[in-house]
Amino acid sequence: MDLTNRERNFAKQQQAATKLNKLIPNARHLWWIVLSIALQAKAAVRGATVVAMEPSKLIQLAESLVARQAGKDGRLDGYEALLVYLDLLLAQVGSCLETGDEEW
Repeated sequence: MDLTNRERNFAKQQQAATKLNKLIPNARHLWWIVLSIALQAKAAVRGATVVAMEPSKLIQLAESLVARQAGKDGRLDGYEALLVYLDLLLAQVGSCLETGDEEW
């Protein structure tokens, strides 16, 4: 039994979702990837894990995946998708405000 979720190893979750999405492309797999990336960023901000990228870069990556999917389909996949997208956008704004970066 894979305990990736119980271990809170979001990088392994992302890897599993990416492999599955390559085998069977599906919007649900993409959302799994997006949420895994967002959870990595949140865990890094809290100091719970060490990640390879800055949390702000992870948030940008997750947001770009959502924007690409929404652009391809012309919509988001329901209310939950909208909430995730808004959360990512708010995290980007918060990151810009913390760093003093005015280009957002």
